[in-house]
Amino acid sequence: MEDPVVNSKYEELQRRLNDFYTAMS
Repeated sequence: MEDPVVNSKYEELQRRLNDFYTAMS
């Protein structure tokens, strides 16, 4: 079972991490 709230939080976190790594490179 997937929790849509947790899933959206996770996607936001992934997005922020991706932006962070892009800025670092």
